[in-house]
Amino acid sequence: MRTAALKAASRNVHVNCINPGPIVSRMMARIDAESGRKETTDAAAFVPARRYGMPEEVAGWVAFLGSSTSSHSTGGLYTVDGALSAA
Repeated sequence: MRTAALKAASRNVHVNCINPGPIVSRMMARIDAESGRKETTDAAAFVPARRYGMPEEVAGWVAFLGSSTSSHSTGGLYTVDGALSAA
């Protein structure tokens, strides 16, 4: 992503990466069911924010990065994980 951002910057092409943590979804529900976890109670054991993220929280970053407001943002990694990667 950073290499692509460097190569594309002179052509005004923005390259960014959104790195979501556990997000409420069918995929996470299936993973939780297969591992025996209950999302609402067991997520607090490993997500510092004490909950899974919502799809709208990731979509907000997608909307921002696709807008003119982020016109000078390229080469960035945006983590949406309730502080999981900071733990």
